[in-house]
Amino acid sequence: MVIPITEEAHDHPCKSSKNKGLDTSHTVGYTVFHLMTNVTKKDIVEEIARRTGMTQAETKAVLEGLLDAISTTLRDGRNIEIRGFGRFKVRPRKARLARNPRTGELVQVEGGVKPVFEASRELKALLNAGDLQIAQLQEVLQNSNLAEISATKVAG
Repeated sequence: MVIPITEEAHDHPCKSSKNKGLDTSHTVGYTVFHLMTNVTKKDIVEEIARRTGMTQAETKAVLEGLLDAISTTLRDGRNIEIRGFGRFKVRPRKARLARNPRTGELVQVEGGVKPVFEASRELKALLNAGDLQIAQLQEVLQNSNLAEISATKVAG
């Protein structure tokens, strides 16, 4: 996930135990979080509220509404495409025979569906770009359909 580093982030080292107390806050601009770092819903709410000027309560309601809409749409068997970001879809899983690792006994595993996210080319390029290319990619994304989507008002 790409998150901008704010000025206040430069004042203290990363406190994550997974980073072993190393100061990773020296990066200016945008940085790609390491795979070991998790961003929580609360972190996302705080960042969106800071960027938009909405209250955290309003932002949390919007984010929970979005997540609920995604979950409901996938549960109904429909896919979601957000151009410039990616696709959420469901894939069927076949019923199969598996082996219990403790006993070695064969067990029937029921089929079902699993949620899948497929990143867009733009998102993949952004995640694989060096820090110098990120600003250029963001400019391209702003001029693409993503800018149109983000400027569209949500009905409701």
